[in-house]
Amino acid sequence: MASSVPSSCWKNFINFQEDVNNFFTTWWEALQFATAQASTIVGSVIGELDPVQKSHFTLYNVLIGLTVGLCFLGVPEVAGAVGASLIASQVGAHLVIALQEAPMVARAIWPKGTEDSQLVQIGDINEELGNINKELGSLLNAGLETLMKDLPTFVSFVQDGHFSGDQDVSLPKTTDGLDLALKTFIVSTAMTKNDWKAYPMPYMSREDLSSSRECSFGPENYDICQGVQSASYYYSNTSSIAYQLEGSNSASSKSPFDLMLDIVNNEWSTLGALFDGAFNCTASGNSGSDQPFHINYDGTIDLSCTSQLKVCGNCGMGCVVPFLNGTCPMPGCDCA
Repeated sequence: MASSVPSSCWKNFINFQEDVNNFFTTWWEALQFATAQASTIVGSVIGELDPVQKSHFTLYNVLIGLTVGLCFLGVPEVAGAVGASLIASQVGAHLVIALQEAPMVARAIWPKGTEDSQLVQIGDINEELGNINKELGSLLNAGLETLMKDLPTFVSFVQDGHFSGDQDVSLPKTTDGLDLALKTFIVSTAMTKNDWKAYPMPYMSREDLSSSRECSFGPENYDICQGVQSASYYYSNTSSIAYQLEGSNSASSKSPFDLMLDIVNNEWSTLGALFDGAFNCTASGNSGSDQPFHINYDGTIDLSCTSQLKVCGNCGMGCVVPFLNGTCPMPGCDCA
């Protein structure tokens, strides 16, 4: 006698489908607000960092920057720094786990090798963001279709219970912070195109900066300090790495210290996302790829390259990160 599937199982399966469909719908709706938010910074970024407008992006990377924004909020130090809502940070964390369980969905949303190579100058970003909704919908719809057409993939995506109906995974239309990944990508690209560089000093503690570099951390300075000869540093409490920012060859009239303050005060990015992200991107060997997002062979998601800031090792002091294939991925810059 043929076996039958209990009606309760079908009911649960239908509920799962409804929850997943609702999540993708609210994700797309929330991205409309994110595009508007991201566009507000372009003029000030150009004025302060890229007056000659050297920076350009592919349209595909702009789309990636927007759509990975929810995953970006799943990183605890990022969510806390931008004051993201609890629901957004929780959903972002759940999404990263689900995509890693079902990497086919991630590869459907962000297909490798099929990117739109249309170049967008930084001054034209606002116009592109105003006409990008159809493309955003196509990316998310590709992921949703993959889920709905392939049962094993669907089961992998929902198996940890994050989309089981036990908790609300829908996003408010005005979800703050979804634009942070794209903002970080735009700002860090503009910095690198205009000769700003970060020099990590993993061997130097916060106390070392205060003593040997005569650097004073003020209570409102976001872990930034200014030392002797106006050298400016950021200390990451997350990674315990000190960074010196230099832009002596840039066209900006801002000092490194004031620029870092502006990045935080203007909500262009967080310093942790900017510096630690660039450090991790460079250490992984992915710097210079111009892509803000990578899916590793094991399905894990690497968001570190949302920061494209150039990171330089220290000349003559050895590699500050592990070698990759016999080569230091973080060599010194402008070494004699």
